[in-house]
Amino acid sequence: MTDQSSAVVVNGVQYGAANELLSMSYTGISDSRTYSSMLQTTAMTVGGQTVQCTFPAAGQNSGNRDDGTGIPRCN
Repeated sequence: MTDQSSAVVVNGVQYGAANELLSMSYTGISDSRTYSSMLQTTAMTVGGQTVQCTFPAAGQNSGNRDDGTGIPRCN
């Protein structure tokens, strides 16, 4: 992707089999993600900093985090 001046802003974009974003680079920063079998984001690494996201245990996982908001608990 380029901006109005044709400067590259985003490159190296990779998607998985389910069209989930796996990795990309933008303005010199690398971004990668991993997913559960339910395609929930389990980790994000941006610029060398990794954030882990957790969901309820298998069998109790409705796709929502423990408090039911649907937003993963990441830290």
